[in-house]
Amino acid sequence: MLEKMLFNEKDLNTLKIAIDNMNMGKISPKALRKYIIESRVKMIEKLLKFFPFYLKQATIEKSLEEFGQPHTNIKLEQELQEKDKFLEEVGFKVNKIHEELKHKLEI
Repeated sequence: MLEKMLFNEKDLNTLKIAIDNMNMGKISPKALRKYIIESRVKMIEKLLKFFPFYLKQATIEKSLEEFGQPHTNIKLEQELQEKDKFLEEVGFKVNKIHEELKHKLEI
């Protein structure tokens, strides 16, 4: 994507024609210099418009890469263990309540 902005075929062909025109005396070196500066300004403007998108994509890619890192997996495993322990405690309490109700219904 960046290469297309930096090395746009249309702009490069136009630049080539402008250089040829200067060599043939059709335009002055000053006019060529002006064209080169204007084309570089347009290129920089395109890059500045693209940069926020590029930064956002890079941030997303970085977060996706970090997601698979060991420290993230360790954190997720710890959370999972805590939830498993909680569910086990709840299961014991439910089982105890069930046994008490079963015992009361038998009496």
